[in-house]
Amino acid sequence: YTTNQGWLDPYELLQREDPDGDQISSILSQDGVQPKYSGASIVLENGNIQNEGVKGSGEHFMLGKVRHVPLPNQVTSEIAKVHASCEQIGPVRFEWVFDGTKLWVVQLHRGATISSETEIVPGHANEFVRFDPSQGLPELKKAIGALPDGSGILLTKPIGFTSHFADVLRRWGRPSRFLSDD
Repeated sequence: YTTNQGWLDPYELLQREDPDGDQISSILSQDGVQPKYSGASIVLENGNIQNEGVKGSGEHFMLGKVRHVPLPNQVTSEIAKVHASCEQIGPVRFEWVFDGTKLWVVQLHRGATISSETEIVPGHANEFVRFDPSQGLPELKKAIGALPDGSGILLTKPIGFTSHFADVLRRWGRPSRFLSDD
């Protein structure tokens, strides 16, 4: 679903994204939260929690343009509290914004991911096609659409396991990993 910086008419957005009115129950405007840190948290296939984020707005991180940074203990502690509070519904993945005092969950999804600690999408491929994440998400989607059967993606630069880049690769479902983590 749409994530946008700046104003969008919520009624037009809902009509475009969910014309039948049966998929989206709410819209969240993040303008009121001043981000000290922003990022996301996922549960990996082995049950471990992966937290990633950056100082300030997380937009460039989520788009694979910048790498995550070490997060302060206060932030990781607040993320752990969210995971604990969601135990009744099972593993969750979520995007968050920390304003210096409070952690705001700005998107929440049920379920763990298929990512391991070293692979975004585990599995075997007959060949891996290299892709530079600095080309952006639209180019990644084009590259995915042009790949032959049995092939996977080899990212030439690291991106966050919790980023939109990784989400797109997981939805695609073919093996995806990093060329190097340097």
